Amino acid sequence: MFSCIKLCLITGLIIGGLVISLGGGPNHQRLGFTFWKHPGPINTYLVSGGTGRFLAFLSAIVQAAFSFQGMELVAIAASETKNPRRNIAKAVRRVFYRIVIFYLLGVLVTGMLVAYNDPNLLSSSGTASESPYVIAFKNAG
Repeated sequence: MFSCIKLCLITGLIIGGLVISLGGGPNHQRLGFTFWKHPGPINTYLVSGGTGRFLAFLSAIVQAAFSFQGMELVAIAASETKNPRRNIAKAVRRVFYRIVIFYLLGVLVTGMLVAYNDPNLLSSSGTASESPYVIAFKNAG
């Protein structure tokens, strides 16, 4: 039940983000990839220039890798089913497609909605007002 709620929520956020990005919000401002031009898609980390952007990307990849821990559980769960030879391959393919669709598309849409240097992202209110989607919906009116 909770997995269905989570899938519906991320699908709704991606669709809502695309609508806002394409100018469907109340202010009808089309964002597109505006924030990828100014201030840019990636902030620098430790040093400036291209090396700093590469280090920022590498740091994000290392942190995101922790989200994918436990992938071996797919194989363990699938091996307990009938016909594990077919089910393991099917389960691993489905996980790959889910990662590509939900994770990467979610990151792309989030990057289109809010600039990385938006002051509301860095506020420490401890509430949902720090969420990039809440900030984007608030900015769109």
